[in-house]
Amino acid sequence: MVQFLAYAGIAGLVVSVAIGIIGAVMAIRPWPAYVARCHAQGEQPGFVWSNRYIDSIADEKKRKSVKRGIVLHGIGLAGLILFFPFVLLSGIAS
Repeated sequence: MVQFLAYAGIAGLVVSVAIGIIGAVMAIRPWPAYVARCHAQGEQPGFVWSNRYIDSIADEKKRKSVKRGIVLHGIGLAGLILFFPFVLLSGIAS
């Protein structure tokens, strides 16, 4: 049973990290153009998850991709929080 928890925890961590990285890449891809535009206009850029950043993206398809990326990144972080205790418990129990 302990080995099952260890393998499930490790597999969950790997999948969560992969999903988090994919989501972050999707969310951050249009970020440099947004920051350059804000600096050119003399404004302070917002965070990646801010509505100012999302609303500044003109293309609806890219806007949906950024929102999807933010959600995927959040799912990856939640998966890390969920599966990390399994790895700790299996290490303690063995």
